[in-house]
This record gives sequence, structure tokens and C-alpha cells, in this order.
Amino acid sequence: SCAAARPGGVPSGSTAVNLAAGTAEVRLGAGETTTCTYAFDPPAMRRGLSLQVFSEGGGGRMGIAVAGAGGSWSLAAAPAGDGGAAVATGADLAAPGPGTYTVTITPPPAEGGGEDWRLDGAECAGAPLSPRNFTITVPVTAGATVECVLRVVLPPAGLGLRLATMGGRASAAFSVAAVDGPGTGWSAGATTAVPGRAVDAGGEGLGSLAAGAYLITPIAPRVTERGGWRLATFDCTDSEPRQLAAMAPDQDGERVPGPLVVTLRPGAPAVVCAVNWQFIQATRLRITLRVDGPPTNLDSPGVVEVRCVDGSAGRVVLSPTGDILEASLVSPLSFLAETQCTITHPATGLADTIQVVTMARVEPAAGNVPLLLPLTVDIRRDVEDYTVTIVELIEAPSESPTPHPVFKTFRSLPYVLAGAGLVGLGALLLLLLVARWRRGEDD
Repeated sequence: SCAAARPGGVPSGSTAVNLAAGTAEVRLGAGETTTCTYAFDPPAMRRGLSLQVFSEGGGGRMGIAVAGAGGSWSLAAAPAGDGGAAVATGADLAAPGPGTYTVTITPPPAEGGGEDWRLDGAECAGAPLSPRNFTITVPVTAGATVECVLRVVLPPAGLGLRLATMGGRASAAFSVAAVDGPGTGWSAGATTAVPGRAVDAGGEGLGSLAAGAYLITPIAPRVTERGGWRLATFDCTDSEPRQLAAMAPDQDGERVPGPLVVTLRPGAPAVVCAVNWQFIQATRLRITLRVDGPPTNLDSPGVVEVRCVDGSAGRVVLSPTGDILEASLVSPLSFLAETQCTITHPATGLADTIQVVTMARVEPAAGNVPLLLPLTVDIRRDVEDYTVTIVELIEAPSESPTPHPVFKTFRSLPYVLAGAGLVGLGALLLLLLVARWRRGEDD
């Protein structure tokens, strides 16, 4: 009922209430107020059992069988799987007397041959009950009303992840991210024991993924000095996996698959994603700095530096306090693609008064000609190891009288010949030096 009144409580206006429709029409004037009073009658309580079914992951018509001392009854409910519960209809469950009754629910078969429904829980008269398969046991007392809600779940398709490596053993991982979720992600990892034999990758939370779309990204094994890994194959058993991006070329120009989007569907078979990594042998660059000649001490560290176009870099430092005048890179530089490296010698570590000639040798090389620094080395993938040896040749101090200038020239001849690398040209240089010496004697 509704009543309108002017200030001071004087009735006014008009109201019209429709109880059947549950509405009221009120006409008010200026300064008037309306007070409405609602009264509801509680629904009639049914004696015996009252059953409702709540479903998750899907819906459909579900049969319900009730059996006890008073007989057996058949009912059905059709939950939609949208979060609401459906009331079971069919036989009148007010007739059963007091006693213990079994309630068995029969969901529809799962589509696609995947995991079937399960009775995930039940609650009767506000108390939880533990189901056994698809059956619960309900006690009913005389004159009581027992309301039961059954919760059935159609699990989504599971996700399996498998890892295999060719050419060696390694540890690798997968990244799993919900496409439409709130940024939720999971990871799984595994280590292969036998090359070519796949192993299952496990991770926390992957066994309880909800239905939906997921982005699966394989994560490569760690790159080591020996080499790296190329994604050889990556595929999923989903009927319609979607590739996130087009296949892109790797460092050697081969096209490799990218991450995949798969869909986990309720009642569908599990989706299995398998990845195969192929080991790729690296090309290594080794650099050694050595001092040859009479025993001497370094005034400061000797330094050789290498910088490559791909960003790789390294440094050889020869300690001035060491007993062995030789040093190498701490670890070789490794390359999975062709590049070019430049080697420089910014510091010899020797005093300025010491005469020294610095030469380098690269193996493998087309010839035996010593090279000078700075030096450029072209790294090719068909070579497994490059070795660069840099030698500082120290000239021994002479105790004899100062020789004729020609002998100083002769002393430098081996380096001239080595730099020239040609025997014929070396012989010609020798004749020129002898002729120069003879002209000096004639003068």
C-alpha cells in the first residue's frame, strides 16, 4: 500500500496499487511525500526433498534418480552452465517418508571424447556432503524439508607439454599465458635425458587451467660455448591452433615456427604441444698473446682487444707480475652466424727502450704469412675453430761494437722477408742491400 501526504501529515494526492503486478502509481503535488509499505508471504515449504543442480563448464539435461525405503523416483534438471541453478522437476518428492535416500545424477555425455562430467560437491540442509562418483546419501527426518544443491563440473581440456632435443641433452621451458585473462601466466620446464626422446614438462597450476585460449611459447635451452639451439619443430594437437606471427628466419636464414594459440574446450580431449630443439655447433675464436725473446719484465699489462660486428667482444690481459709471459681469452668467443672481428693491440706492456716486433698468425689461414695488427678476421660458419696467436718478438741487446748500418739493415731483413712472404722478392731485397753496402765501402 502507498499513501501521499502534505506537510504536517495531511493526506493528499492519489495512489493506485496493483498487487498482481507488484506496482504502484502515485500522483504527487508540490511538497507532498509518499510512503509505501511492502509485505511478502514466504513461499510454501515443501515437505521431503527439494533438488537443484548447478553446472560449470557446460550445460544440458541431466537425469536424477532418487531411491530409498519408500520407493524410487525419477526427475530431471537442465542447468545452462551460466552460473544459475536449475530446479529438478518430475516426480513429487514430498511423498517419501523419513529415512535415508540416495540421489544419483546422470549428466549428458561429454562431446569430443574428452574428460567426462564429475559431481564436484553437494550441500543438503546447509551441510556439505561428500559425493561418491555421481551419488550422494541424504538423511530425511519426519516432517522436515531438505533442500539439496548438486554441483556438476565439465572439466576443460587438459594441456600437455613435451620437450625433445636433437644433438645433445639440455633443459628448456614453456611459457603459458591466458589470451583473454587478466595477465595470468604459467611456466613449465623439463630436462632431456636421451637425445631424440621426448619428456613431459611440468609446472605448477597447469593441471587446473580453465577453458579458454592460451598462448604457448617455447623457450630455448641456454646457449653455451659449445653452441646454441634452433627450433626444429613446434606443433599442438588442437584442431585449430593459431600462429601468433608468421614464421621468421633464424640466424642461418631458415624459417622457424613461432608461438601458438590453442583453445581448451570443456569435454574435449587434452591438447598436447610438443617442441623439438636441434643443437647447432658454434664457431669459436681463440686469441693468445705471447712474448718471445730474451727474459724481460713487463712494465705494465699487455693488452689485446677484439670487437665483432655482432656485438661480441673480449680482452686478453698479460700480467706484468706473472712468470709465464703468455695469456689467452678467459673463454673463446662463440658464434652461431657469420660475422667479422677486429683485433687490436693497444698496449704491449714493454718499456719504450725495448725493441719489439709484433706479428700475428691466424689458423686456419690460406698461407703462412705473419700478419700485422690491427687485424680483421672473417668468421665463417664452415670453420669450427679460429686460433689467433699474437707474438711480441723482443730483440736481444748486442754487446759487440756498433755494427755497420748495413748489419742493422740485415737484422731487420727476417722481418722484411716475413712481411713480404715471397722468397723471390726477399732475394731481390737482399741483393739491393748488398749493393748499398758495397757503394758505402767504395765511398
